[in-house]
Amino acid sequence: MIELTQYLSPANETSVFKGLPMSLYTPEVRRALRAIVSKTTGKRTQFKFRGPRNTPLDLATRNRHNRQSGCTMTSATSFAVYTTAIGWRYR
Repeated sequence: MIELTQYLSPANETSVFKGLPMSLYTPEVRRALRAIVSKTTGKRTQFKFRGPRNTPLDLATRNRHNRQSGCTMTSATSFAVYTTAIGWRYR
């Protein structure tokens, strides 16, 4: 199995894991991350994609306020794992 401790977020951040490479965005790893987060926090999991900034495509499609939050899966280089409230979308 993959060693996930290197991707744990510091305690003062809202994410649970961060900097996970897109090569780990597989159904098996997502299932394992959901199980870990659910058992430790009792909350659902949300994946947010992180990617390149200030490329011509990024500047044309996103403004300075939503560059990080608007990253799509196709242009992402890494992803982060967050917890969500029960009523939120489940990804």
